[in-house]
Amino acid sequence: MSERAGQIQQAAEWVAGLAPSDVPADVIALAKAQRINVIATMFAGSRTASGRRVIAAVDAVESGGPVASLPDGKRRSLLAAAFVGAACGTALELDDFVFAGHTGQSAVTVPLMLGQVTGASGEEALVAQIAANEVAGRLGAVMTAGPQHGHMKAYLHRAAAATAASRLLKLDADATARALAIALGAPEYPLFPASWSADTKVMCTGDPVVAGIRAAYVAAEGLDAALDIVEHPLGLVTSLSHHGTAPPVWDRLGLTWSTQAICFKPVCACAYACAAAEAAAALVEGEGAAWTPEKVRSVDVDTTLLTLTMEGLSRPHRPGLITVVNTNFSTRRTVALCLLAGRPTGEHFVAERFAGLRDPIAALSERIQLRHHWPYTIDLLRGVDAAIDYPGRPGIYGMVEGHRTFDRFKAEFGTPPALSLADAPALIRLGRADLWYVLRRYAIGLRSRLPFRGGPSERDAYRARETDLRRMSLRFGAGVRITLDDGRRLWHEILTPSGFAGDPARAAIPPAKFRREVGAVTSPECAERLLRLLGREPTASPLEVVTAAFLGGDSRLAGDPLEGAGA
Repeated sequence: MSERAGQIQQAAEWVAGLAPSDVPADVIALAKAQRINVIATMFAGSRTASGRRVIAAVDAVESGGPVASLPDGKRRSLLAAAFVGAACGTALELDDFVFAGHTGQSAVTVPLMLGQVTGASGEEALVAQIAANEVAGRLGAVMTAGPQHGHMKAYLHRAAAATAASRLLKLDADATARALAIALGAPEYPLFPASWSADTKVMCTGDPVVAGIRAAYVAAEGLDAALDIVEHPLGLVTSLSHHGTAPPVWDRLGLTWSTQAICFKPVCACAYACAAAEAAAALVEGEGAAWTPEKVRSVDVDTTLLTLTMEGLSRPHRPGLITVVNTNFSTRRTVALCLLAGRPTGEHFVAERFAGLRDPIAALSERIQLRHHWPYTIDLLRGVDAAIDYPGRPGIYGMVEGHRTFDRFKAEFGTPPALSLADAPALIRLGRADLWYVLRRYAIGLRSRLPFRGGPSERDAYRARETDLRRMSLRFGAGVRITLDDGRRLWHEILTPSGFAGDPARAAIPPAKFRREVGAVTSPECAERLLRLLGREPTASPLEVVTAAFLGGDSRLAGDPLEGAGA
């Protein structure tokens, strides 16, 4: 391979050569849990106003086709079915994320839809899903140092969809490389105003998933592409990140596994808000029948710096307008919803139900305050750093890149800086070990700004990389203190949200979510039958999955969605 074509070709050779026996058993188990989780999220998203509108818009353009769609079972074209599944999977913050990005909407959707067309076995679909997670997850880790965050990194879905489609179409390494290069050559660029409050957040996944599938098909027909699109001086990495040159992206494929750090959200909320939501819900549940939100005088939430930053990003795009999106991304509004109606699930965001919750959420959130708690931020860093070789250096969650990002957010959204003189009292109160840990991490990061005796090559080598991702813990901790009108104070703390990396009971979240969300759309019996199928050995094929979902009399969705499927 040529030097300039190395990054894409390296990934493509791994994708094309990946055998089921190469995948660790825990990655296979987590991928199966991810499939359960994403399907549940699709069903929940289809009940929201934005999910319904996306489905209606797709069906207004075309109807019929060979693919039985999830979450509604209708027959559509392959690309329409993929768009609907990915978009519904993004309507709510109920999804999952790997190291380092939201990949499930593409990694799971493409094998389920395209697998019907290719007649893929369950094992083939699952390996395609895993390959997609790994390729897109590694790209997301490198691109963390950039101007886009969360679902805004739509190019991850181009990479994941192209990877999964290349596997299912059985493309060789050369064609897979072209598919990735085609997909990454014209990435979408979602903007902040469209991603954190408005319904348009739902569009961050649909178009790139379609583009990734199409890229694999045109690559199969021999369309040429710039194979150095990732590391070119004006390529993907330098154009969409803060990197001056592209670091290695995929050189550790098969050595470490992004899927091992997957996090399944326990409630409908941004990852940064999940701990606060669980803590608030636990307090409400502890009060039992005596609880009423009218008793709340004030709420104080101690949390991480990232959570405070997200609160700024979730500012309503129109003054005072409470939306599903800016509720999911706001810890204040999410905690308010917990106090009003319990743990946020898909049921709370059904179009008709949420319409009645908007005003109460807005009113109660005014009594909720967020405060940065340095011990939670340090605990989060320690959990991440457990799987990084040189914490603080540029690369994976580097300190210098973090400062640049936080400074930008402070200027645009008024959120706290990464560090300021105002933090001195809180830092002084830390124990010596925590204080030294923070200062050392900063010193390591600042070292990258000084000259290197070995020149650019030594500077490029001064980077942090992931190691064993089984060791990573995503400790987005929070403590919630509720002061009631009778003067009583209630307190609860969550250090690691349920379902997140580091939670020993992580795998229990997707099945419970599946029963709740799929059962609400079909029936409890249908959800249970489908859940058993998804956990079966050998792994159920895509066609078997949609058959179980929509045939057998349990679905309330009319018609014969499988007529002609796989044609």
